[in-house]
Order: sequence, then structure tokens, then C-alpha cells
Amino acid sequence: MARCQILTEIGRRQFLKRSGAATAGAVAGAVVAAAPARGAFAPARVTYPSSRLANLADLRVNEPFDISYPDADSPGVLLKLGQPVEGGAGPDGDVVGFSILCPHKGYPLAYDPSDRVFNCAGHYSRSGSTTAATSTPRAWTS
Repeated sequence: MARCQILTEIGRRQFLKRSGAATAGAVAGAVVAAAPARGAFAPARVTYPSSRLANLADLRVNEPFDISYPDADSPGVLLKLGQPVEGGAGPDGDVVGFSILCPHKGYPLAYDPSDRVFNCAGHYSRSGSTTAATSTPRAWTS
């Protein structure tokens, strides 16, 4: 019975030592983690080819013109919106390009000219085309 009491005491001591060490480690980790991160991501260094995608005379207002840019595996459309937009191309500043691949899983997007949106059949989501610089799908502007 005396030996059992000694083992119990040793067990309590070990428990208290280890609990103290764990608490000290948690406090130290919280203090170290509170320091702000100082790293910065470098911008992507990607250059896209300059190429002629269409004649402006071939573009009609609110009708998508199918293109592939920057390669054959990247389908997109050019849209002449009929009103100038920030970053728009062409003499009227109203031509923008959009990727027609869903940025989430690559579903094809369909343009609906009645309300000027791209529809994703995979997510049932919609995104507008009239604000080229901030829209999803990604707009290509000059």
C-alpha cells in the first residue's frame, strides 16, 4: 500500500510538471505568433503575346465574338458593349475580352445578351459584363 502511495505522488508530480510545460509552450507560441508577417509575394512575371484577335468592323454591339487567347486551350469572347468602360479597347473604349471558363472548375460560361451576363451551368452563378475592370469572369482590357 505504501508503494501505491509513492506511485500516485510521482504521477501527480509528473502531471503537474508536464501541464506547466505545456502551458508555457502555449503562451510562448501565442507570443511568437502575434508578430506580423513581413514577407511579400512577388508579382507573377507572365507576358502574354500581342496578337490581333479580330477586326473592329466584325464586332456587333452586345454580340460575343469567339476567340482563343493566349492559346488554343483558352477560349474567350470579345464584346463590344456600346458604351465606354474603364480599360476598354477600340476607338470608343467599349471593347472588352472575357475568358469563358469558370474560374472555379473550368465550366464553360454562356453569355446572355438579354441582360448582359455570363451564366455558369456548373454553379448556376451569373456575373455581369458591363464593368470590365472588376467583373468575373476575368476581363481582358487594353
